[in-house]
Amino acid sequence: MYRKLKSLTNLSGNEFIRNIRLKRAADMLQHDQFNISEVAYKVGFTAPKYFSTCFKKVFGISPSQYKLKLQQEVEGITGKMSSDQTENQQGGKAS
Repeated sequence: MYRKLKSLTNLSGNEFIRNIRLKRAADMLQHDQFNISEVAYKVGFTAPKYFSTCFKKVFGISPSQYKLKLQQEVEGITGKMSSDQTENQQGGKAS
């Protein structure tokens, strides 16, 4: 089984499972349900420090930077939506 998984994914069994856990963690961080330590424990890591190290290796940024980046993107979208709504309301009042 190890050889089959390695040939299909180029990952060991441990690496494959760790990547699945990290993708699940990224999804949980995106939905802002839990803090980083809680996410680490919920996806099966026993040490938040090790979780952060693995997360950074896979995604290129730390979990806290990832969460901050997502929040900034959401604020940018909601800020744009808010300004669009304001323009629409002002345009509607002028007509």
